[in-house]
Amino acid sequence: MQNALNTEVMIEAMVDAACPEDASSREKHIYRQMLMSLVRLAKSEHAAEMKKHAERLVSVETPAAIEMAA
Repeated sequence: MQNALNTEVMIEAMVDAACPEDASSREKHIYRQMLMSLVRLAKSEHAAEMKKHAERLVSVETPAAIEMAA
């Protein structure tokens, strides 16, 4: 849960830094949602990459497994 809080804090800091002071609450909301979408995309890409590596690791036959099969 700490990561979610850190992400929210960082997104708010980015919104504050990137949006001009006269930006409407709607503009800030849209920018905030765009950043949250990027975070979700990065998390899903990371999970897919981890799954791919785990599958590759499990599918590798070790020399001991090859000897046992023979």
